[in-house]
Amino acid sequence: MSLNCPHCQSLVAIDAVTGLAPEHCPYCDGLMGDTSQGDRPEVDALAANHDAPATDAPTEAQIQADDDASGQALAEASPQVEPVSALDTSALPVMSAAAAPKRKKSMRPSFTRPRAISQTTHRARWPKPVAATLGLVLALQLVVADRASLAADARWRSTMLRFCQVLRCDIPAWHEVTTFTMLNRDVRAHPTAANALRVHAAFRNDAHWPQPWPELVLTLSDATGRVTGSRSFTAMEYLGDAPTQKLIATGQTANFVLDVAEPAPNTVSFSFDFR
Repeated sequence: MSLNCPHCQSLVAIDAVTGLAPEHCPYCDGLMGDTSQGDRPEVDALAANHDAPATDAPTEAQIQADDDASGQALAEASPQVEPVSALDTSALPVMSAAAAPKRKKSMRPSFTRPRAISQTTHRARWPKPVAATLGLVLALQLVVADRASLAADARWRSTMLRFCQVLRCDIPAWHEVTTFTMLNRDVRAHPTAANALRVHAAFRNDAHWPQPWPELVLTLSDATGRVTGSRSFTAMEYLGDAPTQKLIATGQTANFVLDVAEPAPNTVSFSFDFR
C-alpha cells in the first residue's frame, strides 16, 4: 500500500509489517506526518486480530492456513513496483515547484559582476576627451604664466612671438647688450669750449629681434690707465631728444654727438659700453 506525499504528491510505500509510513519522503525529503492510521483497513484488521485474546490453541493445520492467509494478505498489501528503464524518465515522480531547491543568492560584490564591470568600463571611457582638454588648458596656462622666461631664450623666442600673437598676450622685449656693435667712435677737444670734449660715435643693433635703446657708458682714462672719469647716458641724452620709437630695430644704426667736460688735462683714452 502507498500514500501520497503532502509536499510533492509522490506515491510513498508503507512498511508492510509495521503499517507505518516513512518519517520523510524519499523524493523531496519532506516530513510525511502521522499517516500511519489513514485508509489501511487491511492493516487495521491484521492488528485487531493480532491483539485479540486467544481462545483455543490453534491446531497445526489452522496455523498453516493462517500463515497462508497472512502471506496472501501481505502480498496483496505490498505495492507492485514495475521496473523502470534507465532511459525512461516519464515514470519518475515530478517534483513540484514548491519542493524545488532554491537558488542561492550570489554573494559576490556588485562591482565584480560582469554587468557592473561593463558599465564601469563604459563610464570610464567618456572622460578621456575631457581629461585631454583639461590637460591642454593647463599646459597653455603654464606657458602663458612662464612666457617671460621662455621668450628670453633665443630657442623659444620665435615660437613665443607666434604664440602670443594668436592669444593676444604680451612678452618682454628682447634684451641682449652684447649684440650692440660700435661702428665708429671719435673723441676730440671741443672746438669752442675750454676743458671740454666732443664725442662722435655710432652703433648698430645686430640682434635677431628689436630691443630697447641701451644706456651708453663713457669711460675716460689717462696715460697710465687710471680712470679719470665715467658717466652713463640715456637714449634721450645721447640722441638729444626722446627716440621716436621705443625699440631699436634689427640692423638699425644710431649716430650721436656728445659734449662732455674733460675731467683732467692728461686724458688720452676712452671706451664705450652698453647696458
